[in-house]
Amino acid sequence: MKFFWLFLMYTFLTCVWGGLLVLGRFLHCASSTAACPAPSAVGALGIVQCAIIAVLFGLFTGCLMGDQLNIALTNQTQVDRVKGIDHDAHLNPELDGRLQVWHNLAEVFGGDPAREGFRLAWLVPTAIHYKDPERLTGYCFRDLPKPRTQAEMEMV
Repeated sequence: MKFFWLFLMYTFLTCVWGGLLVLGRFLHCASSTAACPAPSAVGALGIVQCAIIAVLFGLFTGCLMGDQLNIALTNQTQVDRVKGIDHDAHLNPELDGRLQVWHNLAEVFGGDPAREGFRLAWLVPTAIHYKDPERLTGYCFRDLPKPRTQAEMEMV
């Protein structure tokens, strides 16, 4: 999920940057003191296309980011909501609301939120390191033998 979040975030930021560049160019050329050459038909079409793409992709990825943020902060997917599964029963009673949010974000991005909090590694598409992956997933990784051959790897 970390990589999907990063994809959405970087796509959204790129759309915002492109939209700001087009808007800045438009405002600069619209001022009465600016000397902007008249763009060719191809250049004007390219600027309009860039603006449309920036707005459409920006709105789409912004909405997806909002939805994914809600999922991560509440620790409940849309399927869980439809099924009526309540994850509040699984919350750690020792944590207040703010710490629970940090633990939910650390579940997505990795790390130990109690000791580290926000880390810049969350913004880089690198491997995720969990404090206790077995407790998080409910699986015991130590008991699984490592496959030795290609045929064993296909069976896993």
